[in-house]
Amino acid sequence: MKKAAVIFSLFTTALTAQTDAFILDIEKSLMAPCCWSGTVYDHGNAEMEEEIKSLVSEGQTKESILDYFVNKKRIVLSDGRIRYGYGEKILAIPTASGFNLLAWIMPAALGIAAISVIGLTMKQRSKSQKPAQSDSDKIDNGIPYEDEIEKELAELD
Repeated sequence: MKKAAVIFSLFTTALTAQTDAFILDIEKSLMAPCCWSGTVYDHGNAEMEEEIKSLVSEGQTKESILDYFVNKKRIVLSDGRIRYGYGEKILAIPTASGFNLLAWIMPAALGIAAISVIGLTMKQRSKSQKPAQSDSDKIDNGIPYEDEIEKELAELD
C-alpha cells in the first residue's frame, strides 16, 4: 500500500511539473496586453496567468489557447465597445505567413546584403592598391626637393 502511495505522489508531482512547464511556455508565447512591453511571463500579468491556468486545466492545447487570445477572448474597451481577440499582436513570436513573413526573411536578407557589400568593397580596394614597391623604386615621402637632395648627397660620397 505504501508503494502505491509513493508511486501516486511521484506521478502527481511529475504531472504537476509538466503542467507548470506547459503554462510557462504559453506565458512566454503571449504578450502582456496591459502595456505590451513584455511577455506575460516577464510582466507578471496575474489576470492572464489565472486565465491561462484555467484553460490548461480544461485540457486545451497550446494552439487552441493561443487562438483563444488571438481571435476569441471577449474584450471590453474603455469606451464600452466589445471586441473579440487581441489579434496577432498578442503573440510574442509572429506567425510566419503573409506580411509577417518579412519579419523572418528581412534580417537574413539584410545580413546577406551587408556581407556582399563589404566583400565587394574589400575586393575593389585591394584591386585599386598599388603593388608593393621595391627598394630601387622611389618612395614619395612628401619632402620638397627630395630628388635634388638625394643627388647632392650622392655627389658628396
